[in-house]
Amino acid sequence: MTHRNARKRRDNLGGFLKGGREELTRVASEHGFSLAVLAQHFGCSPSHFASQLQHVWQQPAAALLREARWACALRLMETTGLHLRDIAKKCSYASVPAFHAAFKKRFGLSPGEFRAHPERWPDLANPASESQQTPARTAVSAMNDKRPQRSGQQVTLVPIRVPVATTPAVVPEAPYYHFDGGEVDYPFKKPFRLSIQTISNAMQWGLTLEGCGVFEVGGHRITVGPGMAIMFPQPINATWVSPDEKPWHRVWIKMRGAWAIQTMERFIEQHGWLVSIPVRSKPVTLARKWVSFWHQENGRLSFDGCEAAFEWFLSWSDLVESGRVTPLAAPNMRQFSSRQFFRQIKSITSYAREVGYSRSHLSRKLKYQWTETPQPGTFLRKQKLAEAALDLRTTSLSVEKIARRAHYAHTSTFIHAFTREHGTSPLQYRLHAQRQQ
Repeated sequence: MTHRNARKRRDNLGGFLKGGREELTRVASEHGFSLAVLAQHFGCSPSHFASQLQHVWQQPAAALLREARWACALRLMETTGLHLRDIAKKCSYASVPAFHAAFKKRFGLSPGEFRAHPERWPDLANPASESQQTPARTAVSAMNDKRPQRSGQQVTLVPIRVPVATTPAVVPEAPYYHFDGGEVDYPFKKPFRLSIQTISNAMQWGLTLEGCGVFEVGGHRITVGPGMAIMFPQPINATWVSPDEKPWHRVWIKMRGAWAIQTMERFIEQHGWLVSIPVRSKPVTLARKWVSFWHQENGRLSFDGCEAAFEWFLSWSDLVESGRVTPLAAPNMRQFSSRQFFRQIKSITSYAREVGYSRSHLSRKLKYQWTETPQPGTFLRKQKLAEAALDLRTTSLSVEKIARRAHYAHTSTFIHAFTREHGTSPLQYRLHAQRQQ
């Protein structure tokens, strides 16, 4: 049932994109004027949804949603007697003062002034000609027709070139196996740092078909040759190196989501993080067959992709049970992907300096990985506060010490941020956790 509903929402996206301004306003008013919320409704990632909106309407997705929200607010104030509190809520504003301030900033008058005499400002509800419009207003006019109007100029979307292709992923919490992966034969011309390529939670399985690569982690150098499969969690502060830049043919699977990660962890408990398997075994055949499809479907829920992932897990289970999986010596990879990872990052700026990127370039790359929020800085702050909450539950460290570990300069600033995030002060949070134990 979960998969059928996901497929239905995915198919509904095509019909939604064929609608006009009214359709966008209607759907957004029902579910929320947010890329993340609407993407979840249609069963795709926020980045995929935003790119589809921009591709169809030739306007930035944020501008489209912003003007759709104002269109909804103006219509409600002009045609209904709803209280401003209800209108603000329908338009996804947290409070009436926030809605009032945004409305006045956008239109130069208060909501009450517009509602009292809407006939004095007909241009607010009926946009002027395109030549007189601001860029944001043009976004609204682009949606006026029943089918979106495309500009005469051809727009070419240029993909970002990275050593290993990474795309936004939507990972549901329902019983669902989310796989991604690839198969390549080129070497890395310079050390490939995994700390920047994937920082969202994942488990990676990689098999060398021909050639060899070196996996460097925590002072260990693991050379993987033909038939050797290595598994490691992500995020992880490790590096891949290609000796002498010779061709290295490998296939890998990246498993995202709690169900896929926990399933693979069960197998790792049996055979460890590094094993030797037959190159022509069924898991290898299935991986090479499906990795291209998994990568293409990475940005949305895929019923077929989930079934293929489940089939791969069954084949891996059969191979393990057959005794043809030979464990090899390797360190426990979990110790290099601990909850301490985010504490090593003080800010996006300092992390960019550490890995040799500019801040803007790093932010663009992280937006492709941290799909939970559009702003990497916001996601980093949430992760640090989540780590702080774990410390409060599992240690007796003082609040001042935990604040320093979370890279807060002042304890009072940490307490304010923690209370805003978790709805209670650190000490109250710790007391409640102790009572629950």
